[in-house]
Amino acid sequence: MLEELFKKPIKYDCYIASGWFSKGQLRDLEMIKRILTKQNVKFYSPKDEFVIPTDATPDTIQNCVTDNMEAIESSRFVIVNTRKKDMGAIWESCYAYCKKKPIIFYFNSTKPFNIMLLATASYICRKPKELKVAVQRAMKNDFTNKEPFTGKIQ
Repeated sequence: MLEELFKKPIKYDCYIASGWFSKGQLRDLEMIKRILTKQNVKFYSPKDEFVIPTDATPDTIQNCVTDNMEAIESSRFVIVNTRKKDMGAIWESCYAYCKKKPIIFYFNSTKPFNIMLLATASYICRKPKELKVAVQRAMKNDFTNKEPFTGKIQ
């Protein structure tokens, strides 16, 4: 019961955990944002909020991390883009899992999927069409009809 007192109020439907450091990551991120926008999903995208400079001070770094953590806590669910295994996005998925947030992984690859991420996934989407359906379900708080993952795992 005490935990309920410290829960963040919901400000966003979705937090997007994604790198944007390669053309593929950026393309995926923009596609995810388009899908969310078309479905009127209020989202938080760290890239659009604050890009940390490469010479950031320790305080600036901590403020950025804290802001992202608070945005995860105040989101209904999280979408994680796994392209190129961005360490920040993976860390954000772990934090979201610890905060009991449903996680949708976007995994547009034929490579094996990580078993730890598989165990924490509400949905794993390999195509934009699958992501659209997962978002529709997430907006209805429907995390019960997830399809089993049929790819290889590692």
